[in-house]
Amino acid sequence: MKYYSTRNCDKQYSFAEVVLQGLAPDGGLLVPASLPSLTPSALNGQSYQAVAEQLFTPFMAPDFSVTEVAALVAQSYRNFTVADVVQSKELKDCTVLELFHGPTLAFKDIALQFLGRVLNELLQQHDEHCVVLGATSGDTGGAAIAALDHMARCQVFMLYPKGRVSLVQEAQMNRRVGDNIFPLELEGSFDDAQHLVKATFSDPDFRRAVKLTAVNSINWCRVMAQMTYYAHAVKGRERPSQGAVSFAVPTGNFGDVLAGYYVQRMGFPIDKFIVACNENDLIARFSASGVYRPNPSLATLSPAMDIQVASNFERLLFELCGRDSDYINTKMEQLRLNGEFSVEPEILAKFHQSFEVYAISNDETAAIMRETAADGYLVDPHTAVGIAARRRSALPDVIALATAHPLKFSELVTQVTGQALPLTPALESLVEQPKRCFTLVNQQSKLQEFILSRCQ
Repeated sequence: MKYYSTRNCDKQYSFAEVVLQGLAPDGGLLVPASLPSLTPSALNGQSYQAVAEQLFTPFMAPDFSVTEVAALVAQSYRNFTVADVVQSKELKDCTVLELFHGPTLAFKDIALQFLGRVLNELLQQHDEHCVVLGATSGDTGGAAIAALDHMARCQVFMLYPKGRVSLVQEAQMNRRVGDNIFPLELEGSFDDAQHLVKATFSDPDFRRAVKLTAVNSINWCRVMAQMTYYAHAVKGRERPSQGAVSFAVPTGNFGDVLAGYYVQRMGFPIDKFIVACNENDLIARFSASGVYRPNPSLATLSPAMDIQVASNFERLLFELCGRDSDYINTKMEQLRLNGEFSVEPEILAKFHQSFEVYAISNDETAAIMRETAADGYLVDPHTAVGIAARRRSALPDVIALATAHPLKFSELVTQVTGQALPLTPALESLVEQPKRCFTLVNQQSKLQEFILSRCQ
């Protein structure tokens, strides 16, 4: 498998280069040159791990053999609390697919446990060290740190918006972490953090000097790993008379729903994706107008979705425009100069073939949390946004993704629903530990100075 940048289809990269670089040198996102052929019915009855092995192998060849992929998959999912990694629950109007049974109780574990092992294996093979730089609205940070903690060959610098993550999310980033982990509280929003990360990756001299790589969903391996739960969920399904199954996906950076889109493109029986935004409604506004115009992000009940610059949307636009890198460069330049870009009616029509988009208010989010609690099922606020969007849609057969365990937002869940949700003894012990973090102002020069001062 070869890969190229959304902004340059002439230069090719291997899977190993994609993982180690994260972002393309030209600032674009790396994508596979083609999508492999996989027959959904052939996967019927197979375990989550078996589906992952068959899905990953063509994307990772020839850098990893079939046997090596299988070993990485086995290692990555052995610490999940359910045997099949994910599990389903039936609510009154949809199926909920729980993705939060990993080490940090969030769907990010599914991708980052795998990416961490792939990265470690590549660093060992090449006898290299690297600096991992990431931005998180909450869950990515804890999941990345859990995957990379005490990994001798990399140092991890994780930016998160100060005061805008939950108590458990914060504790998973800055308590009991190894000396190779540097949690960075940014005085700003997640969008500010993400901008700093992208700007730093766009500095070629700095990037080479510290051997910078990414574990955000700008890294293709993250998106690839998230494709598995979509494929696993529909592998044995026949198309009902009304159409194939659809998914309701809480959306911030667009990586999770993009993973499902690639599975749909590979021929799996998926009808549409219900893209669930909170009051940070960038994608909803784009869907209505064809104009991509980020606004300042708002603080909501679902903080991991408080994002107004959806990085992975560039990958989707690349597919919708027929993989035209010149088109992408034009749109990204318009975004840089004007703060927005618009797409042609035919591009927007292609978007609507696969996506419905709904913006969900805080009031709607809270109402869903109370309603499901009354029915005996607690949900975190992000999952509630997805369920609320499903209620808005007329699609008949929908799976809603549950992206985080309610314990990650226990204070909010208790406040909204009135039902006590005490932390487990392990989480209670974690949050009581002293913090180890660093406060950073929103300046690229300060971030780069900090990283250089800690590099070994």
